[in-house]
Order: sequence, then structure tokens, then C-alpha cells
Amino acid sequence: MAGNQVSSRNASNPLPITSAIQLVTSVSISPSIAQTKNIGETFTITPTVGPSNANNKNVNWTSSNTSVATISKSSTASGTAITVTCKAAGTTTITATAADGSGKSANLSLKVINPVTALSLNKDQTTLQKSGASTTVIATVTPSSYTNVEWSISNTTIATITPNGTTCTIKPTSTTGTATLTAKAGSKTATCTVNVVNFTTTTYSYTGSVQSVTLPAGTYKLECWGAQGGNTSVYASVSGGKGGYSVGNISLSSSTTLYIVIGGKGTNAQSADGQVSGGYNGGGKGGTSSAGGYGGAGGGATHIGLKSSLLKNFSNDYSSMLLIVAGGGGGGDSGQNQGKGIGGYGGGINGGDGSGYSSSSTGKGATQSKIGNNGIGNTSGSVAGFGFGSDASGNSSGGGGGGSGFYGGGSGNYVGSSYTGNGGGGGSGYVNTSKLTSAQTISGNQSFPSPTSNGNETGHNGDGYARITPVN
Repeated sequence: MAGNQVSSRNASNPLPITSAIQLVTSVSISPSIAQTKNIGETFTITPTVGPSNANNKNVNWTSSNTSVATISKSSTASGTAITVTCKAAGTTTITATAADGSGKSANLSLKVINPVTALSLNKDQTTLQKSGASTTVIATVTPSSYTNVEWSISNTTIATITPNGTTCTIKPTSTTGTATLTAKAGSKTATCTVNVVNFTTTTYSYTGSVQSVTLPAGTYKLECWGAQGGNTSVYASVSGGKGGYSVGNISLSSSTTLYIVIGGKGTNAQSADGQVSGGYNGGGKGGTSSAGGYGGAGGGATHIGLKSSLLKNFSNDYSSMLLIVAGGGGGGDSGQNQGKGIGGYGGGINGGDGSGYSSSSTGKGATQSKIGNNGIGNTSGSVAGFGFGSDASGNSSGGGGGGSGFYGGGSGNYVGSSYTGNGGGGGSGYVNTSKLTSAQTISGNQSFPSPTSNGNETGHNGDGYARITPVN
């Protein structure tokens, strides 16, 4: 046939028909965020391939570091999980790649660490003022390479938290109460009790009566300062012994009333025969005599306890009811001929001895287990006891009164016709270590915090003080 020819296939010999191939357009895995696991742990990863009509929805798996973690299968179908086994500490990347050659993939970063063997917090409780300042709790984990600590708090109406690895900041709300902060690392947990209270640091000064405060559940720092012994200036200017200091923390599981008794400074010596009053809460009387010396009275002890009473009334139940005592100083004494007898400082474990003309006639400091002895020549005075110092003689002799304390100090007394000055001994301090933590008692010849300033003082002058502070 002339002209162009067209070739064609007939029905019995058709042209081949080629089908379109749908490649994978996405691969995702669950979990998808980086993981931190312990050695020996296993977990699963599940792949999802899209679109649903992809011709080949198989996934190939790899671990970039098989010494750290291995995978259970090298290939799976979409939706079929693999198991990852954590073998050793280190890092690896688990990758799921589409098997159809599309190049689509998803990665999971994995960090494997040693198992947690120990977890502790830097505090097991904290007491915060409502709507007040925050505090931070720090977790210590073994091994230290583990930093993925999980934090939670049982009651967010009491306080809220801001976790940051091994630290957690606690912010008190305006609601008082108690909540539990929990830290979790691996299989280990540790807790901290969070008390939010409506009580700020309070200082108690001398009133001459028993004071009280009802504290909500929480931990509080108790501080006591003993009172100074009385001074004298009749023949010479002589100071009474300075008061001691005691401190300790008490944790209260429920609302509790504490009773505070502030020691009074011993009365200064008078220029007439007789006795002058001891400082409130057990200070011994000072003795004055125109034939001997002119003594100031002993300083009173300051204490905090669980019953409303002067210190001397705790002798039978001090282990259960008495919390803390700061000893008072002994009274100073001046003599007509041999002038200066300085009062002994308050305790501390031991109260200081009074000084003077004759060591045999000065009052002795008390200890944790016994009273201080009187100086010789005490013809009308008294003997010290639990919670009170010795009275010095009046009229026919003189001397500084003993300071009060857990045990009271002895009184000083004049010697024969020498007209001498002999100071009284200081009372001892006390901390109930069965009820208080971080407790110590410090004598009045050492440095300790001042109740009226931000600095320190060496021994305490004047009336006693007490202070109660919520502990963060």
C-alpha cells in the first residue's frame, strides 16, 4: 500500500500496560523522643509507614552501636514492634528505614546508664512560710551519671514544684498544710515532707512570766540565751557572768504548744546589808554585807519545754518534757579590801567558776550532772539544785549568787574578816538530743549568734532571749 503505514496491535496482541508504584512518603516511630535506660532494660519501638497504599511497607532496623543496645529483628512490617535490649553504658541511635528505597527514615537517640543503686535527698523535710520564699531540694544519685530524676508532689494546693534534673524548686502557696515531695530515679525513691505554715521567725524577750506558742506541723530551730548575773559597783566595778547559748531543731508531726521562759538578769548589788533578788527562772540571790562584800544575784536560765513551768519543776520529767536550756551567769561581787570577784559564765556543758580573792570562796560552775559548789563561809545562804542557783549569804557575809541552769551554780562568799569579793558560779546548759537534732549548748565565754543583731557575741549580756525559726 502506498503512503505512510501505521503499525498496531490487535485485540489478540495488545500493548503492555505498566502499573504505577507508590513509594513510602513517611516513616515515624513510637516512642520518638530520646530515651534514657538502665543496663539490662528492654523496651519496644513501633514503626508506622505512610501512605497506607505504599507498595512496600517493610522497615529495616539498625543500631549504630550494638555494644550499647541491640535490636530483636533487622526488618519488620509497618506496625510491628521490635525489642531493644540495653547492653552497656553509652549512647546509640536506633534507625528505622523504609525498605522500598525511598530513603525515608526515623531515628531514636538512646542513652544507656548503669542501674541506680542509691538515691537520697539533701533534706527529708522543709518548713516554708505560706506565700513565702522558695527552697531547693537536691537529689544525690548513684551512679552520678544518672540525671533523669522524676519529681512529683502529693498536693499542689500546698506547694508547686519546678523540676530540673537532680534539683527541684519548691514554691509554697497561700494554703497551709503538709505535702510529700517524691524523687524517683530508676527503681529508687526518696521523699521530703513539705510543711507550709503561717509562722515567721519570732524572738521572745524577758517578761517575767511563762510565754507560749502553738506551732503547726513542721521543723523549727529553737535558740535560747541565758541571762547575765548581777553587777556590783559598791567598792569596785565588777560584772556578773554572761549567759550561755543553746540551739537545736525540733520536728513536729502535728500542731504542738511550746512554753518559753526567759531568764531575767540578776539584780545588781545593793549598798546595804541583806540579799538581792535572783534573776527570774532560778537565779540565786546575791549577798551584801558591810562587813564583807557586795554581791549581785545570779542570772536566770532560759528554757523551752512542753509544759508551762519554771525550770526547777522539770526535775522529774525533764527527759520527756524539757527541750532546751541556756545557763545563766553567776553574780559579781566586790569586797571592801580585796575588790573584784567576777561572776562565772553560764553553760554550756559546764558553767564557769566565779573568780575572786580566794578560789575556795568563789562559787563553782555547774555541770550536766551536778550542781556547782558554794564557796566556804556561806552561813545563811542555800545549796543550788536542778533549775536554780545557790543564794549567797547576807548580813554577816556576802558574795555573788549562783546562776540558774539545768543544774545551778554555787554562790560566792566572803572569807573571815578579809572583806573580799567572790563571784558566783554559772549554771549549765542542756539540749534534749532525743527530741532535737543539730543540737548544741555553748558556754558564755565563747562566741555565738546574737539575738538582737546579725552578728555574734561572746557571752550574753542582760536579760535572756529565745527565738524560734521555721527550718527550710
